[in-house]
Amino acid sequence: MADRECIQAYLQPLSLLDCAVLAIDQDFHILYQNPAANRMYALDTATANLPIYELIRVEDPEMDPRELIASVLDSGAWKGIANHEGSTFDSIWVEWSLKRLDLPELERPCIVSIAWDIRERKQTQEALRVREETLQSIFRATPTGIGVVVHRVIQRVNQQICEMLGRSAEELVGQNARILYPSDQDYEYVGDEKYRQISTRGVGSVETRWQRADSKIIDVRLTSTPIDRDDLAGGVTFTALDITARKRAARKQAVTIEVLELLNRVGDENSIIRDILLVLQNYVGCKAVALRLRDLDDYPYFEASGLPVDFLRSETSIKLRDDAGTPQTNEDGAPLLQCFCGAVISGRIDPTLPHYTPGGSFWTGCTTELMATNPPEQLPPGTRHRCCAEGYESLALVPLRSDAEVIGLLQLADTDKNRFTAETVAFFEQIGASIGIALARAQAGAQRLALEHQLQQSQKMEAIGRLAGGVAHDFNNLLTAIFGYSQIVHDALDEADPLRRDVAEIEEAAQRAGELTKQLLSFSRRQDHSPEVIDPNRVIARAEKMLRRIIGEDVALKFIRDDNAGFLEIDPGQLDQILVNLSVNARDAMPRGGQLLIETTRWSASATSILEPLDPKLRSGEFVRLQVSDSGEGIPADVLPHIFEPFFTTKGAGEGTGLGLATIYGIVSQNQGVIETRSNPGRGATFSLYFPRIEQAPKALNQIPSLEIPQGRETILLAEDDNALRGLAKKMLTRCGYRVLSAADGDEAYRINQETADAIDLLVTDVVMPNRNGKELYKSLLRERPDIRVLYMSGHADTTIAHHGVLEHNAPFLAKPFTHESLAIKVREVLDR
Repeated sequence: MADRECIQAYLQPLSLLDCAVLAIDQDFHILYQNPAANRMYALDTATANLPIYELIRVEDPEMDPRELIASVLDSGAWKGIANHEGSTFDSIWVEWSLKRLDLPELERPCIVSIAWDIRERKQTQEALRVREETLQSIFRATPTGIGVVVHRVIQRVNQQICEMLGRSAEELVGQNARILYPSDQDYEYVGDEKYRQISTRGVGSVETRWQRADSKIIDVRLTSTPIDRDDLAGGVTFTALDITARKRAARKQAVTIEVLELLNRVGDENSIIRDILLVLQNYVGCKAVALRLRDLDDYPYFEASGLPVDFLRSETSIKLRDDAGTPQTNEDGAPLLQCFCGAVISGRIDPTLPHYTPGGSFWTGCTTELMATNPPEQLPPGTRHRCCAEGYESLALVPLRSDAEVIGLLQLADTDKNRFTAETVAFFEQIGASIGIALARAQAGAQRLALEHQLQQSQKMEAIGRLAGGVAHDFNNLLTAIFGYSQIVHDALDEADPLRRDVAEIEEAAQRAGELTKQLLSFSRRQDHSPEVIDPNRVIARAEKMLRRIIGEDVALKFIRDDNAGFLEIDPGQLDQILVNLSVNARDAMPRGGQLLIETTRWSASATSILEPLDPKLRSGEFVRLQVSDSGEGIPADVLPHIFEPFFTTKGAGEGTGLGLATIYGIVSQNQGVIETRSNPGRGATFSLYFPRIEQAPKALNQIPSLEIPQGRETILLAEDDNALRGLAKKMLTRCGYRVLSAADGDEAYRINQETADAIDLLVTDVVMPNRNGKELYKSLLRERPDIRVLYMSGHADTTIAHHGVLEHNAPFLAKPFTHESLAIKVREVLDR
């Protein structure tokens, strides 16, 4: 009792404190409580004598009040936070301080307890804890990257940001935000633009680029808002959304639309393809892009951007050739294509290998490693290593398809490694399919237009041909007279007579005029010719020396022969004429020198495609193809449709007749062939001639006949409506010893026959005459004179007349103009049969 009174007196000054003050003896009874303690613990007279551990229960099982008081008696003091629960009050949080009190007046030390009610503080802390856990939950659960920066130093980041960047939170927190960006420009732009928007709108949103730990660049959309809008120094919370896939998809869509718009544009095909290549090059950012397109049985570069000129020239052909330069073919006769380009175009790929795709493409990020590590048997035949030698490490070759057919190839190259991905190549396969379909559609339209043009050209050429043939026929009559009479005069003059030289000039002029009429007749397909089965390789080899003299030393001539090309039926002289005319044109197209290539190939209509010759004659069968290509200036697009027109020439006055290519056209058509021309300005020209292929071997070359003028004593009936020519022919035959009866037309010749009782051995007649033509006249005479023979004359070819039903095929025939010798030899030949 003394202790209680002493303590109460000692602690009375604490009665006004707002905190609960208790004094507890060692038996756990309360010696003193101030009013605040009564209120906090709800003490009254009924409960004041109870031990403290019955009045106040601590929720922490490890904090037993008795043990705690005992420990304070030993140590002297204790401070902490405890959750109290009284007998009549709810649980409260208090900040508790216990101290041992030693007073002289006390029999034993006691414990003084001071407790502050901290329920509001704990509630606030709990609210903050819940808020923090909620925030952390949001950080963890959101699919968007979230972070906090203060003065652009990273304070917090969630796992999504770590995954986006390939870094841990420890690597990012505490670092300047510059670590996120690939360049100073990106970093500075985001800082300037984001804070400008925050200052005006409270929120900043920008699209930028981040750089991952593996150096890959990703596209990101950042949205930022300040923690305290009035104080940006307090930090900024930001969200980061990876929009790489969306940006890539948008770029692909834009590129696809742009390519499709270009493919549907009306205009020059070369220009359209060139624009498409630039679009693709800008999209992928590679240094070089090119397009190979089928041309006959090869795939030369059609358009290119970024590839060196020397590379294009040397690599334009991908046909596999042997050491002699002869193209190699497979069992079907189709040419073998070399290198990776040829493998993709031919479909000779193995999708199980990492550098091929299921879509038929080839790609690699390091050609050096590919060439060094792959065994030769896994590389395509004829691999040339040229791309690798040029430093192109990243390479993609994508086929261009029209249905199942590969019509070309899209090539992308870069000197940096790993510029392409499987996704990129797959996208270009889609683009390639669109390009292939569009090209096929365009070529189909070009086929229709070309066929229409061919029909118009054929009709025009036929009309001009008839006119040229008629002119040549009449001119041949005049030339025969001029040439024949000049020969007679020449032979009659004394060797020393000065006029003999003048007459020789007349003969030479007549010969040159005769050559001109031959060109006209060749063009009109009315030239006399003697077709025979020949080996084109032998004829070209025989003419090679002559052609070298024609083209000059500054033009390199190369002849590539296909020993399996086969034989064709043509007059060898006509083939020589074709070679000479094309070689002369090629030489004129290469004023600074160049290369002339002559190539023979066996060609089958089964190998045709949308880019093959369009002539219907080439739709079936096998052909011998003769190609003559030059590296000259090429033929302008506006000139190309007119090159086979007679008298059309781009040469200056007096430099060309305009009959060279027209003559070739006539010869080719006369021999059931087809001629096609391809050319681009600055890239030379290629003339492809197709003749029906013949299996039989050519006969031995005929011996040159003797030019001695034969004589005879037989009787000849001569029918010719041209007075000058009739008189000349009669004089020529009379000089050979023959008895000649002459008539001005068929009716007169028939009357002479009836009036003549003697035998008539031979009828020499012009084919086309008034009243009765040569064939009708001969039939009339044959009924009365069964043994009479006939020799037809005409300014037209025998085959042309036979095709029109005027003469039987292989009927004895002499073409005008003729010489004394040729007439005499032909007459003797017919009489001696």
